[in-house]
Amino acid sequence: MKKANSDHQATSHVTNHGNEVKGVKAGHDTDPSTSKVLCKSILIAEDNEDVRESIADALESEGYHVYTSQNGKDALAILPTLPGPVLVLLDLMMPVMNGWEFLDAQKHDAVLAGHQVVTISAVSPTQSLQDPEPLDTAGSLQKPINLEPLLETVHQFCGPARGLPTLNTTSTKKSSAKSATV
Repeated sequence: MKKANSDHQATSHVTNHGNEVKGVKAGHDTDPSTSKVLCKSILIAEDNEDVRESIADALESEGYHVYTSQNGKDALAILPTLPGPVLVLLDLMMPVMNGWEFLDAQKHDAVLAGHQVVTISAVSPTQSLQDPEPLDTAGSLQKPINLEPLLETVHQFCGPARGLPTLNTTSTKKSSAKSATV
């Protein structure tokens, strides 16, 4: 898992097993059946360390490139440095900057607005606590998060994982793991 940290001055760095990652921008892969641009990285913005690490571990074990942040402010600071496009898995209830504030800031930045966001929260995935208007996101996952819908959602936006061979989904170990809750 690649952790991203930033201080109050919004300075940040992202590590990839000890090597600093500098805003690598490469050509975009597309889904040949839909011509949809697929993500290259996944950013998990989640304040609960256990949930954040469980999701990251599950996605990394499938071969996805995963980065993490503890709140929306950190996520906004590191998002432009990640290989994109990026799928953001965004918790709504976080300290410092919550998910609704992240979405508001993201939509006002042309560079950040192009990244897909899927909310992960125990609260209503369609609206904020103060605003009855539906959230403008690509999707939502309700907590507690089951592994199979998580992987299906990520596959929808990122395609099959790169870097690891496809796992046999009929094996007992894989079947039981996909029904797990993170």
